[in-house]
Amino acid sequence: IIAGEGTHLITYTYQDENSCTNTCTFDITVNDLPEVSCPESITTCVNNDPLTLSGGLPEGGTYSGTGVIDNVFDPFVAGSGTHVLTYEYVDINGCSESCTFEVTVNDQPELTWAASMELCIDAGPQQLTGGQPDGGTYSGLGVSEGIFDPQQSGSGTHQITYTYTDVSGCINSCSFEITVHD
Repeated sequence: IIAGEGTHLITYTYQDENSCTNTCTFDITVNDLPEVSCPESITTCVNNDPLTLSGGLPEGGTYSGTGVIDNVFDPFVAGSGTHVLTYEYVDINGCSESCTFEVTVNDQPELTWAASMELCIDAGPQQLTGGQPDGGTYSGLGVSEGIFDPQQSGSGTHQITYTYTDVSGCINSCSFEITVHD
């Protein structure tokens, strides 16, 4: 740090017990650290697929931190919360530099679902309700735009899924059953 970047001439002097002196010189080259930059902060959901990390410059460095294996971040392994990850780059001279960035992992939304129900096949279309928080979508055999039609599904037990996406873009789903009797 004191010498700074560049090539510096070093002189070594030795004097023996007879007061004879000799010297030699050699160069020491001090290389500057590489300039690195990290990717922007990332927000993901705990149940999303693992992310291959990229965006650190210069390319070819390594990422590390909670939930990172082989430059891949797994939000499920890291868990919810904000995690500080490190990008480190080593140049051809063996000099390394690093920077940090954050990955925020949001939980899945908590859901409650509609109670299972039983209907006769001639009951007519039924508005599906009970999935919370409001604003999700229902899907399954006999379901269209939040309405279950027992005539369309036919008799038997049918699994209906309620899927909700929160303001962070995190998705969760739950299921309940509707049994249609002839």
